[in-house]
Amino acid sequence: KRGKIQIGILWIMIIICYITTNIQTTPVYVMMPLDVVDENGNLHNWNTMQGWLKKLRSETAIKGIMIDVWWGLVEKQPRIYNWKPYRDLFNFCRDNNIAVSAVLSFHQCGSNVGDNVYIPLPEFVRKKRNILHRSIRMGKL
Repeated sequence: KRGKIQIGILWIMIIICYITTNIQTTPVYVMMPLDVVDENGNLHNWNTMQGWLKKLRSETAIKGIMIDVWWGLVEKQPRIYNWKPYRDLFNFCRDNNIAVSAVLSFHQCGSNVGDNVYIPLPEFVRKKRNILHRSIRMGKL
């Protein structure tokens, strides 16, 4: 009888080990500060940020970062794009096995409670009169 109980306990332990090692967890992404890229198109505090990201990846269970890619910083003039700071950050993340969830932000930053930075829409958009939001879904394009 004692041997059957021990075998039963062993099987329960094997099942628990199997279940706990095969549970699918939800990946966790950390939101980057809003001012990662400054108004001049440079990565803000880049050396500090590199150390922080490496430490975050090596000492925690995070999968990656979430970052706003601001239209007002990428396209300051019509059809002239500066992706360099974002490309540098994304390459660093790739090289350090940090996943990236990039959110293309086509709105201004700085009008919400707690915003510590102001990133306006591109000036050429702000100067345009009667600009309306249009989408295929609304049947206007």
